Amino acid sequence: MPLTTATIVRAQVAVGLDYGIMTMKKGEVALFTLPDDLSVSPNSNPVSEFEVELISWIKVVDVCKDGGIVKKIMEKGTRNELPGDLDEVLVKYRVALVDGTVVTETPEG
Repeated sequence: MPLTTATIVRAQVAVGLDYGIMTMKKGEVALFTLPDDLSVSPNSNPVSEFEVELISWIKVVDVCKDGGIVKKIMEKGTRNELPGDLDEVLVKYRVALVDGTVVTETPEG
């Protein structure tokens, strides 16, 4: 089965498939049957079947709980400590547009 990635809330594969994927566990393989009107490319068949293996996912957190600031954990940290409100932090950053165009990043050196 070829690998692909999809954002669940955007239903990039098929409308309704996102609800099924959210019930899966890591490593699980499931067969979802969806009516044709929910498939990405409707055809003459009354249903479409999707075999899905849940490989992994990236945790997404709504920081302010209002949809404004969304954090994707790309690599888990190694410690349980968090910086406090008055702490100074040193960060490495890269800012890119959705199309991948890099706007700015941490200067080298």
